[in-house]
Amino acid sequence: IRAIDARDGSAFLSAAEDLHYADLAHLYENLDDEERDFFMKTIGPEMATDVVAELPYTLIEDALSHFKPAQLRVLLGNLSDDDRVDVFQVVSEEAQVRFFSLLGPRDKELTKNLLKYEEDTAGGRMTTNCGRITADMSVKQAIAVLRRDRESAETLSRIFVVDEQGRLVGKVRLRDLAFNTWDTPIRDIMQDADETILATADQEEAARMLSKYDLVVLPVVDEFHHLLGVITYDDALEI
Repeated sequence: IRAIDARDGSAFLSAAEDLHYADLAHLYENLDDEERDFFMKTIGPEMATDVVAELPYTLIEDALSHFKPAQLRVLLGNLSDDDRVDVFQVVSEEAQVRFFSLLGPRDKELTKNLLKYEEDTAGGRMTTNCGRITADMSVKQAIAVLRRDRESAETLSRIFVVDEQGRLVGKVRLRDLAFNTWDTPIRDIMQDADETILATADQEEAARMLSKYDLVVLPVVDEFHHLLGVITYDDALEI
């Protein structure tokens, strides 16, 4: 706060790097307009990514207004797909159009697909970034796929197994892969994925299921049982 009052960018950055992004978001809430402008312009789009995801929905559009288009492109691209959809669901239509123009082709298509689901549904809450392998892989092949996707996956504590059509057929734990030989077929070690939720179901039902069945991750499916994404335990806490 002293660094903000003095408009000392170096001191503020030094202090901000020692704070959790949720604490930075709380700090931002209690600033006036000029202080918020200094805050966002000083931390830049990279650090602001996590901060924006923690802000109350009523402050998100204001927070993003402090960045230039090139910086917004970085920030929006760095957001996880579920956080990005949250942003698009709460900003004005004018801002939606502007933000869409800044997304890359993949993020644009993914965001459009997720926006089909209401904000308070499982589909509106889910992230599509999850560990996903197929039953005909070996442990070695599965690990190679997960290594490639490790940075983008929301969590690898549960890894889901799909068939050729993308339908959910099972799940494995990371430790199942670690403690089996590389030539072990995934179908021999996978378990049934009994707990799933439809994308159109209410978000509170998803939270109840995560709590009731002690789940870390809940798979979200469509009416044909295609795996669409997952809801994680931290989503349940927010709900």
